[in-house]
Amino acid sequence: MKSEEIINEYTELYQKYYSERCLKLKEYRKKNKLSLDDTINSTDHPDYFRIEKEWEERKKIIDIPILEMAKYRIGQEVAFEKLNIWHDEKFNILKDEIVLSHGKIKEIKTSGKGNGEILYCFATLVPPCPEINPYCLEKYIINVF
Repeated sequence: MKSEEIINEYTELYQKYYSERCLKLKEYRKKNKLSLDDTINSTDHPDYFRIEKEWEERKKIIDIPILEMAKYRIGQEVAFEKLNIWHDEKFNILKDEIVLSHGKIKEIKTSGKGNGEILYCFATLVPPCPEINPYCLEKYIINVF
């Protein structure tokens, strides 16, 4: 099956470049004597951000075949199942619930885990979602309007 081949190739490339990125960042931190707790800004550490930018550019390229397989498009209104996790002001979980929701797709991207899952971000959502950028994986979309 062609889609399995594409996903396998994507996963291999993702893991290769992600590992390379992590190694470069680790070497940069070691070379500059930075701990994981140190604040890094673009003024003092432009090379650190160059490594991140290089990763983002590579990711955009390797994401192309996966995003071409997306079933839904920007602007479509879809219904989906969504796990809403509600927090209080101190980020204690008040409740989590699975809700039937709908919204218009504003962005399509990969999940960022390197497994080839497609993630849809929404501009509007009913019922409201506690997240700043509400999203849903393709497998949870159940209807298109």
